[in-house]
Parts: sequence; C-alpha cells; structure tokens
Amino acid sequence: MQRLSLWTILGIFLSLALLFVGTELVVGMGFMAVETWRHPKNDLALYVHALSFDGVYFSVTTLARALFCASLLAGFLKMQGLSVARYLALKKFAWSRYLFWQMALFAYLAVSEYGMQKLGFPVVHEFIETIYKNAGSLPLLWVALMIAAPLLEELVFRGFLYQGIATTRLAVPGAIIIPAMLWTLTHFQYHGIFMGIILGGGILLGLARWHMGSTLATLGLHASWNLISTLLAHYYLGS
Repeated sequence: MQRLSLWTILGIFLSLALLFVGTELVVGMGFMAVETWRHPKNDLALYVHALSFDGVYFSVTTLARALFCASLLAGFLKMQGLSVARYLALKKFAWSRYLFWQMALFAYLAVSEYGMQKLGFPVVHEFIETIYKNAGSLPLLWVALMIAAPLLEELVFRGFLYQGIATTRLAVPGAIIIPAMLWTLTHFQYHGIFMGIILGGGILLGLARWHMGSTLATLGLHASWNLISTLLAHYYLGS
C-alpha cells in the first residue's frame, strides 16, 4: 500500500479540522438567520450563547460534519491514488475478537462509572444533560450520537491517522496513542476526569484497531459506547 508522508497526513488532517470548525460556523449562521427571521426583536447575542446548549443545533452540526468531512477525506485519498476502503481498513473482522474487545469496553466503562460515583462525579456529564434536555428531536439526537459522530471520528482517528502514523517511525504505538490524544482534544466540551476516561477509551479503541485490523470494528465499539451513554442519559434524565 502506498505510504503518505507526515506532511501529507498533517495537511489532510488540518484540512479536515478546518472543515470541522467551518461546518459548525455555517450551521450556526443558518440557525441565526432563521432565528432573526422568526423573532427579529430577540437578542441575537443571547441566542448565539444558547446555541452551545441546543440539542437540535448539536445534532444538525454533527450530521453535517460527518457528511462533509467524510466526503473530503475520501476525496483526498482518491487524489492520492489510494483505495478508500483499503486505506481506512473498512473490512471484515473476526467476531470472536470483536466480542473480546466489546467485553473489554463494557468492563472499562463499568469501572469508570463506578469510580466516578465513588468520587462524587455525576454519571451523566452536564453537557450531555443539557443537550438531552434541549434535544428537540430525540431520534435526531440519537442518530447524531450513535451513528454520525462515531462514523466520522473512527474514519479519521482509527482509520486515516492510524494507518498514516503506523507506517512511519512512530509505528503502531504512535498510531494508537497520538490519535487517542487528538481525539480526546476534540471533546473539549468535557473536562477533568471525563477527559481522562475519553483518553483511556481512545487507547482501548486503538488497541482494538491494531488487534482486529478493521476500522469497522472500532466503529461498532464506539457506537456501542455512545449507545450506553445515551441509555444512561435517558435513564437518569427521563424522556
């Protein structure tokens, strides 16, 4: 398989990051335009601040990011003469190995939740609580959380970055740790112990990617993680 230089990997990643941020801005401007049209006398500054906690805005932004960023990534790989499916490791995996990592993830999340409760932290982070209570459409939020977000993040971090870094001098350890760290930073809405749990989970997903050789497998694991988080939110916060 053709190797990409570190500069090419960095350039593609930064392009994706810019589109990631740009999509949020464009969606935000669209929401503001609708708000101005519907309620021209309302304070737009207050509305912009409230958007950060709006579940519909979060869902639409997440879905748009997944569509645009995944398309851009596929386009860049094709421009490099690479097979998208092969480079991103979108291939079958052994179910026996998958079940092992699924159980490992469940155990990790159970220990993390137990530890948070013992330390006095809420099981459901305030960010999730806020967007859940302001979801507008719960099905739309569920699709964003359980499909769109895991899809984009796994394609970029355990797919593109893992493959690119693994073929450099940093090898597999770097391909596991660096994407996990970058992935953790994208969850800036969290803080403290939650960031530590995300980092640990990112390393676990990286190890699963190495062991199974498939990004489809880590996509399933990531989606199951978000499913558990969503079910916990629904249980503690109600419908």
